[in-house]
Amino acid sequence: MYSLNEDEQVCPCCGGSLHEMSAETRSEIAIVPPQVKVIQHVRQVYACRHCERHEMQTPILTAPMPKPVYPGSLASPSILAHVMCQKYVDSLPLYRQEQQFARLGYTLSRQTMANWMIYGAEQWLMPVVAAMKAHLLKQSALHADETTLQVLREPGKSAESTSYLWLYRTGRGTDPAVVYDY
Repeated sequence: MYSLNEDEQVCPCCGGSLHEMSAETRSEIAIVPPQVKVIQHVRQVYACRHCERHEMQTPILTAPMPKPVYPGSLASPSILAHVMCQKYVDSLPLYRQEQQFARLGYTLSRQTMANWMIYGAEQWLMPVVAAMKAHLLKQSALHADETTLQVLREPGKSAESTSYLWLYRTGRGTDPAVVYDY
């Protein structure tokens, strides 16, 4: 908010005091730079002093804590969603994401992000794809496309062999679903 100082709120014509008549608003789009934070989850562990001194066993109680999205890693739900969205929605390769994180002051290797992609695909995306395939199979008619392609390095196949990519899509009058199958 911008305003005149009190000593500037004087009429240039008669010298009387000015009052606020209205306000003018101008809008701008601003970029708030992203930031990387390491969030620590700390849970308390409790024991009974009386039982420690006088009993054969001491019960130990641990406060509950949310389960990690990827056990044994630093991945949070937000970083997994961000990296997957950057890669699959915005077509930003992992090596460029690695460079972005470096510019933000955090070292995050593309190998780590690739492991996150594999884990995320297996844990969350494949069940969604399975549900979409089940929805497709319930339809009376589907749209489909078969595309051949050559994959240079694929286990068990020569570089000259033909691979197939199929696309299945629902028609009108139902919830839309599109599944690519390789």
